[in-house]
Amino acid sequence: MNVEEKDSLLSPSCVLLNLKGSHFTECLQEFLPLVKASASVIEADKFLQDVQEREHSSSTNTGRGIAFPHARTHAVGKIFVAIGRSIQGISLQSDTPPVHLLFLIGTPPGEIATYLDCMSWLAASVRNVNVYTALLEAQTPEDFITIMQGDR
Repeated sequence: MNVEEKDSLLSPSCVLLNLKGSHFTECLQEFLPLVKASASVIEADKFLQDVQEREHSSSTNTGRGIAFPHARTHAVGKIFVAIGRSIQGISLQSDTPPVHLLFLIGTPPGEIATYLDCMSWLAASVRNVNVYTALLEAQTPEDFITIMQGDR
């Protein structure tokens, strides 16, 4: 995944810095307006349902305050990324630690290589403790995106 492709995935309009929900289902509802507004998403409700089903079957919680809920689904026309941050933490499953950064990802079933490149880049970026800390402290969605783009 080249720099232009990474830049095209990240938009301040797809960053929620103050997720209010304490449970995953509540947070998905907070993402709904962003998902509906995206030209990449064909069926917003179906996409979120697919993500919820995927997360229910196997948690994407890394155990380090980060999760990558995702779905490979026909409900998206091209890869889509939305990001949420929760200072108080989100419970994805009762037996996993709370999540503070949530990377919501959708990809068409046939774009596995693009999806894997995206996941690899996002996971490597937030694995850096300095980047993770800076993302938790970002004041605006624009700042958040600048931090993510700086680590590529």
